[in-house]
Amino acid sequence: YMDIDVEKAKAMNMVAPSDDSLIVPRMQWTIDNSALLKNDLLTLDIVANNIMERPIYFAVSVAPEAYMGLEKYFQLEGLTYRVVPKLNASNSPYNAPVRTDVMYDNMLKKFKFANIAENKDIYLDENTLRMTVNIRGNFGRLAQALIEKGEKAKAAEVIDYSLKVMPADRVEHSVFDYSYPEVYYTAGEKEKGRKLLNEMFDKAKDELNYYKTVYNYSLAEA
Repeated sequence: YMDIDVEKAKAMNMVAPSDDSLIVPRMQWTIDNSALLKNDLLTLDIVANNIMERPIYFAVSVAPEAYMGLEKYFQLEGLTYRVVPKLNASNSPYNAPVRTDVMYDNMLKKFKFANIAENKDIYLDENTLRMTVNIRGNFGRLAQALIEKGEKAKAAEVIDYSLKVMPADRVEHSVFDYSYPEVYYTAGEKEKGRKLLNEMFDKAKDELNYYKTVYNYSLAEA
């Protein structure tokens, strides 16, 4: 466990001011790893000695076993989870609460996307595309969090921006942006939602037809 100076945590802007009352005076958790390696001990040491001095983050792409059980105190702020003295009720990083003001600023104003939309000569290899999938998914999480707060226009703006910097002709639709049409519909942007949904349906049909062709070819070979 770690004891927290609640007033200092507020002054450090660890959580949104509206969540100040949710700051806990003690962070307490269980580590389920069967063994602790040197890097695990280093992680715990960094958190223990710096949590009240500077922000501590885990990348969203980190393997869950590296979280050291701290995911119950995660807050999503972009492509990272910040460790904060506020309980994540789901106890899962994938449902961690979103700090919408910080994440909006990071995703729409600070992050750069290397002009992959404008420059068609940029080659997107498998590893790069895998990262864009993470980014698409996090745009969706931000938009859904804004919807829950009643900020519908801002949520639609997030989806607009995501599709602008990573258009479908460069980054194909996948299960990680399944929430986009629903966000549009909820935000009152029905035409955008319908258009996007049709694009996703068409892609799914193409993939199903391809797999069907491969399956039939395999049967013919047999």
